[in-house]
Amino acid sequence: MVALLSNDDWEKGIAVAGYSAKPGENMFPYFKVVSPGYFPALKARIPAGRNVRDTDTDHSTKVAIVSESFASHYFGGNPAIGRRIGFETDPGAPTDIEIVGVVNNTKYESLQEQSPPEIFIPAAQVLCR
Repeated sequence: MVALLSNDDWEKGIAVAGYSAKPGENMFPYFKVVSPGYFPALKARIPAGRNVRDTDTDHSTKVAIVSESFASHYFGGNPAIGRRIGFETDPGAPTDIEIVGVVNNTKYESLQEQSPPEIFIPAAQVLCR
């Protein structure tokens, strides 16, 4: 199990199905590995879709929750739920992770910063592989 605020985050390049990166665009959003209790503990709202579930395991469909800033950046005004991402930046990289939820923006490093695009991955889908 991952501790609630244990710095389990990383930057990894992504591919977003249907999105073409602009020349020089940073395709390295912040990632955080989370458990089902993470968002409730922070009192974070999930205005679209769902939270991480206990059933999101290494035997189920790969899923992610994204921040509102991620959804806005990559999908504009279009819904993020059901869209797909992958862990590579190459064109044609597999996009085998389904976005199942959008969480409200949070501050990452300081209260003054703008909220960066973030992806939240279920711990059981990362730590059990």
